[in-house]
Amino acid sequence: MPEAVGLKRTRHSVPVDRLRRHDADSMADLELPLPPPGEYEFFSGTFGTVDAVLLALDTGKGALFGWLPASQKWQPLLGTGTRLLSESTLPVHAWRAEMAAAFNSRLYIPTEHGLAMLVPDFAALQFRIDYVGNAPVVGAPMAFDHQVWAPIRHDDGVVQFVFADAHGVAGPPLRVDGRWSLGEMGAPCAYGRLAVWPCEAGQLRLQKMTDGSVAATFLAWPQGIKPHFEFGSAHMARSGSLWQLCFDSRLDSYVYVRLGVNEHEQVAALNPRIGSGTINYRFATKLKTDPWVEPEHGDDGAANTVVVPLLELGERSAVLGLRIDSTAGLGTLLNSAERMRAQLVYDDENNDIVFHTIAVSKPWELRLFLHNGYLWVYHPGMQRILGWDVQQ
Repeated sequence: MPEAVGLKRTRHSVPVDRLRRHDADSMADLELPLPPPGEYEFFSGTFGTVDAVLLALDTGKGALFGWLPASQKWQPLLGTGTRLLSESTLPVHAWRAEMAAAFNSRLYIPTEHGLAMLVPDFAALQFRIDYVGNAPVVGAPMAFDHQVWAPIRHDDGVVQFVFADAHGVAGPPLRVDGRWSLGEMGAPCAYGRLAVWPCEAGQLRLQKMTDGSVAATFLAWPQGIKPHFEFGSAHMARSGSLWQLCFDSRLDSYVYVRLGVNEHEQVAALNPRIGSGTINYRFATKLKTDPWVEPEHGDDGAANTVVVPLLELGERSAVLGLRIDSTAGLGTLLNSAERMRAQLVYDDENNDIVFHTIAVSKPWELRLFLHNGYLWVYHPGMQRILGWDVQQ
């Protein structure tokens, strides 16, 4: 399968031998206390250190904390000079960051003040920060054409793409013709010479041209088309084409719309499915076919179990996800704010392992990360950060 950026996929694999020791009612192997109240994203990397350390970023407050294993506590990192880290208003499903890994790794973070380039110094409990652009980042940063790009939108509706390389050197902003009200943003995705930031109004696009330049455009959805980002990642077909789940009010039906092409192309879908990039689930049935293709046999329309894929792992069609019992329709379930039980599952070609159960509101907003040989699970509704030993 070709490589893509922005989908819920990673090259990393998780050894399952140790996960088999667990079941739905067992405890995690390790726990960490939560950072101060907030909603966090986590980074494991070398930040002026030889070994990987753990950082927690409260995106809504612009606060950065480091985990100190010796003292078993979270300690704030402060900015050098007068510059502070700005907050971000991107929703959880649309938020992502990039990292240029090095001894002094650099983070590229969306903020209301522009694209933040953050270089933490863990030993000093400090960070250095520079901004690219002077307006809110309206779509998450994404690596494309050896740069990290992010769209910003000015108060007058002008949209620009700002970018910088792995060393933090920024280029001139690239303007999108016209003035646009974008509405809700989805998660960006890129493949080959195309990068797309889907939003409520249409698609922000970057295209690598034959002369080596990059063109920035906006393409509005056709009349009656509304994207639905709650069903997970955009889908990448085997050809490498990218597709967004939408609702077509003219047909009163869900459809998948191809991203990045000037000529509108859509395929009707009998029912929406939750996807993570190349894998989708029809209720609790895992499928590697395109999500608009119905299976030849069986009808699970009355199924009362749903699997929400959170992350595709490695090359074995492995998925980390949530198994939820529900009699509600899929759209109703994903738009519910009620507290619900969800089982953590590892699902690959040879295994279907349930290794814990959580009870929170919107469990699909759970964050997964690997650090020091452990698979960690965080949700703002949980009392602790839970870890499972996945070392070989």
